Amino acid sequence: MRRAKTQHGFTIIELMITCVVTAIVIGSVGLLGLSNQRAYQSGTASADLEVDMRRTLDHLVQELQRSGASVLLPDPAEGVGGSDVTYCQAVGATGGATVWSKPFRVRLEYEEGELDDGVDNNGNGLTDEGRLMWTRDLGEPNESTRVLCHRVREYQAGEEPNLADDNGNGLEDERGFSLERVGDALVIRLSLECSVPEAGLQTRTLETSVKLRN
Repeated sequence: MRRAKTQHGFTIIELMITCVVTAIVIGSVGLLGLSNQRAYQSGTASADLEVDMRRTLDHLVQELQRSGASVLLPDPAEGVGGSDVTYCQAVGATGGATVWSKPFRVRLEYEEGELDDGVDNNGNGLTDEGRLMWTRDLGEPNESTRVLCHRVREYQAGEEPNLADDNGNGLEDERGFSLERVGDALVIRLSLECSVPEAGLQTRTLETSVKLRN
């Protein structure tokens, strides 16, 4: 007597269920990979901003720690501040009086190709961003200027151009780079940003201070 053959295989419904489950798994893996990629890009961008900020502030501290309140023009007084300041450095003393160097200048200006119009004119994903410029031997034949850093925010993080102190640090409409003299200390604030594809704007802000000479 012949035995009936056992039928093996998948039904159409089972195949459909398998395809759906497989698609869900593949989609989840893809989303996880995309999320990890965005996180990596954001982390890398933030780290780059941090490096730029610290390098810039270290340079300014070395420069300004040899300056004095009397040679800061205009005076970035407490509650007023400034983003364009000329200063001198102490280079010696004669008869008890400090001998000052030729003037230096640090200022915030709009990035090349950018305008103060709320538009990303140069197409880098940032709006009205600036760059920090440093000039030595100001007004002299050998005057030279270089860029200390790019990607400076138009205003400090948390600030809006509304004639108010939005971030609560005592300055109204504070620019992305600012100096503020508080007694014999000069507070330096820098806010940078960059645009990361699929992750949006990344912003970092850092503050330090330096003691001025009398």
